[in-house]
Amino acid sequence: MHAEVVVIYDGKCDFCWQSITWVRKRCEIKALAYQSSDLDQYGLTEEECAKRVYVIANGQRYAAAAAIAYLLNHRGNKVAGFFLRKSGPIGEFGYRQVAGNRQSKIVKAIGNFLRFLNSR
Repeated sequence: MHAEVVVIYDGKCDFCWQSITWVRKRCEIKALAYQSSDLDQYGLTEEECAKRVYVIANGQRYAAAAAIAYLLNHRGNKVAGFFLRKSGPIGEFGYRQVAGNRQSKIVKAIGNFLRFLNSR
């Protein structure tokens, strides 16, 4: 039996929701919108969660690109997870670009593509 995987995300972000839905198609996760969750139990603040996604699993806490890499690996996308983990600052830069520009055309297009994949 796998330990529980908790994802704390921005509940007002459609891209985030589509991403979580895509992950859930292959594995079980507990997804919590930070706006309506008891963050104290995870040792997090609203300010931290407004800036990045968090994954809590196996007694570890992962943030930003490391959280995405964990979820990719957990979902079975091990090669993508490996490359994101090994990319270091490049992966973090990419994460910040997506997180900081969620209303941009490209991020919305990726969200729409995820919505398409989730509908299948």
